[in-house]
Amino acid sequence: KLDGSDFMAEVSFTPLTWEGKRSGVVIVRDITESEAQNKALEENEERFRSMTANMPGMVYQRINYDDGRIEYPYVNEGVRDILGVSRETITEDPAFMMNVINPDDFDSFRAVINDAAERGGSYEAEFRVRHASGQYKWVRARGRPSRVQEDATLWNLLTIDITAQKKADDQIRDANRRLEAQS
Repeated sequence: KLDGSDFMAEVSFTPLTWEGKRSGVVIVRDITESEAQNKALEENEERFRSMTANMPGMVYQRINYDDGRIEYPYVNEGVRDILGVSRETITEDPAFMMNVINPDDFDSFRAVINDAAERGGSYEAEFRVRHASGQYKWVRARGRPSRVQEDATLWNLLTIDITAQKKADDQIRDANRRLEAQS
């Protein structure tokens, strides 16, 4: 800089010939601010990854395009606990998520999602998903949409395992039935 201070720079050189003589154009651009913004963005992304790594369950984003395409731009490591698969399984095969929903729960799940999409509002749904082990788990999913493009809706989602809660509820119901039968 003119004041003698150091700065981050991007330098480009273009050789050229001018009136038969070899020459060139050098462009130096100060990228200090751009690099500071990139560093701040990386720190925010790391902070977000760290926070979601400590959350129970699966934190993820789904983009639904009006033409029917689906994309998962972000999936945290909680997918390993919920479904027993890697993040890449979801991001590389968006149809995977719908294929693990228990067929008995699929229609009601789809109805909740469609209603929320039509209203432009949040949803909460409980349903079963098939873990990679073959066992089904009960989950509670919450989603909130926002229109991100003219042809796309971004859903911010959280899915938690509620299998233990469902089993406890069943045990309480069974115990109550036995007590009522004895009375």
